[in-house]
Amino acid sequence: MLLDSFVTVGTEKPKYELADIFRQYGEAYRRKYYTTPRQRKVMKDIIACRTAALGGYIEQCDNCGKLRICYCSCKNRDCPKCGAWEKARWLAELEVKLLPIPYFHVVFTTDHHINQLARVNPRQIYNLLFRTAAKTLKTYGRKYPGGEIGFTMVLHTWGQTMNEHIHVHCIVTGGALQQTKEGPRWKSCRKGFLFPVKKLSRDFREEFCEGLKRLYRGGRALTTGKDLVELQEVDLDKLVTQMRSKRWEVFIKPAPDEPRILCGYLGQYTQRSAISNYRIVGFADGKVSFTYYDNRDGGAKKVMTLDAL
Repeated sequence: MLLDSFVTVGTEKPKYELADIFRQYGEAYRRKYYTTPRQRKVMKDIIACRTAALGGYIEQCDNCGKLRICYCSCKNRDCPKCGAWEKARWLAELEVKLLPIPYFHVVFTTDHHINQLARVNPRQIYNLLFRTAAKTLKTYGRKYPGGEIGFTMVLHTWGQTMNEHIHVHCIVTGGALQQTKEGPRWKSCRKGFLFPVKKLSRDFREEFCEGLKRLYRGGRALTTGKDLVELQEVDLDKLVTQMRSKRWEVFIKPAPDEPRILCGYLGQYTQRSAISNYRIVGFADGKVSFTYYDNRDGGAKKVMTLDAL
């Protein structure tokens, strides 16, 4: 069964869990920082997940008759212990749509000036980000391959080191569908080339800035601040000037020969939290340590330690 092939089962229980950190530091964190009702619910669900607090059931082996007590899952999409089946279903549905053609991996990154803006205006900013990235891809698809391209987009709002890093991953077809007198015709891109990345980066930045101005002038008031209880109106002209002064990065590279590998990478974060329990290597004395891959050092695996509060 296709769906079963995407379900992975951990063979070794992680030594530490995000739930342990929440139990140790969660109450102090909530006293120190403002948290939304949704954030508080996520913390509560993760702490209760697969414990007696959610009830349980008994499994019995058909061969030896051994009994095992199991506890219910919280099924919160931000829980690192839940979501394996939902992730597998998403991957299976995506693989069915993949064509026997080359694909490209495209990543749209944003300027960090929009981080606070997105924190308090998530719906407006993330919708704008998706619309801008999609419009840019479609425009370049019609100009370069010369037709309609296909793509799948996934939002990430963090980096490997748990820093706030808003970007969109895209799986893009390595060619376009052209309409001719004889009917639809497929035209492949040149090998290893999709779009001119520097020009695309500039156009993406300009389109996003113009879209931000349209949001503001269209009556959708935007606010910013360090958190949700310290809000102030946006100085739009200053913000746009700051964003335009920076170089926005768009990364384009051919996808692996097996597109399923790329799909699997994106699928890690469609139904899971930003960090898995297996990455946590310890926590004590107000510090939390976890592993990450340093892209600036050839993808070397390293350990980072951050304050719990």
